[in-house]
Amino acid sequence: MKKGLISKIIKLCIVVLLPLLAGLYIGVYFYGNYENTYFDYYMEKASDENTEDRLVSYLDFITDKVEYTEGNEGYSFYVKKDVKNDHGDLFTLSIVRSYTVVEEAHYNKKGEYLGEKDNYYMTYYFAIYNVNYANVAKTLDPSGEHELLYTELPVFEVVINNQNEGIEDDNLKNNNKATFEMTTTANVTGESNLTVIYDYGYSPEKDSKGNKLNAGNPTSMRYYVLEAKSLADMDSEVVINVNILSNWDEDATKQIEKAVEFELEDFYNNKTIQDSKEIQNSLDGFKKSYNKDIYAAGYTKYVVSRYLWWEVLLAVLIVEVVCGAFVLVWNAETLKDEKNSKKK
Repeated sequence: MKKGLISKIIKLCIVVLLPLLAGLYIGVYFYGNYENTYFDYYMEKASDENTEDRLVSYLDFITDKVEYTEGNEGYSFYVKKDVKNDHGDLFTLSIVRSYTVVEEAHYNKKGEYLGEKDNYYMTYYFAIYNVNYANVAKTLDPSGEHELLYTELPVFEVVINNQNEGIEDDNLKNNNKATFEMTTTANVTGESNLTVIYDYGYSPEKDSKGNKLNAGNPTSMRYYVLEAKSLADMDSEVVINVNILSNWDEDATKQIEKAVEFELEDFYNNKTIQDSKEIQNSLDGFKKSYNKDIYAAGYTKYVVSRYLWWEVLLAVLIVEVVCGAFVLVWNAETLKDEKNSKKK
């Protein structure tokens, strides 16, 4: 092979391959650098004017399989109630179910290993939004003695009471409930992210002093996760109570008012699902979701379209310029050597 041909091949490799390899290296190196920022972007894609859109997007991200349907009039959940009383509309209560299946070791009563078995774990997500704070305040204090203030917005409490039918444990009959207060942040389990799902349907905009109710984000959707481990002693028939608790100053007498009460006959706990093939089959309608897998949720498209395309392009251009300059100098030196050899 002629020396000139070898020289051209080497130069071609320098000008073409090295910039491409540099771009590939930058792409691979920086690909995972934006994983911590993806969840915020994912939530930004959800509607910023609809609480249920954002709730569904959030649950799609964190759960394995989640239950909801979307129609022309919005979403349908396991439970969705517009709660009202004599004072008018109070709030919307939604309960969304999700479950996951985990393969775990199975033992008999003697502790003997029987092999692996699929275990079902159900989780319930409680959400309160579209809150009318004026009517809620009237429910707590019809006299109007306590004015509506953005610093004293009420607290929502959920009480789940087991039905006594079929419960043999006397302790459960006497202490037969789970009680929890709704929070204003949602935690991406296993991650450091906290997200606030705003209540876009709250009213009124200002309190009795003219202050905006959303100062300090108190108008966030109220939220609670009833996880699988909390369902161990729950019966499949329960009564749900949602109470409104006053958040007045310390000197005022605390007030509790029941906002709504209703029964659920298919409140599955983990043992209920485990023991019934019929119930397991009924879960087939749940939607497969991302289970915190950012790659399944679209991370690659995000990182390429927002960052990698220009980072890779910049790397290719810089290396191309450097390599091009190197080849130009090489060509110049080659021509100079050829001229000197001819003079001799």
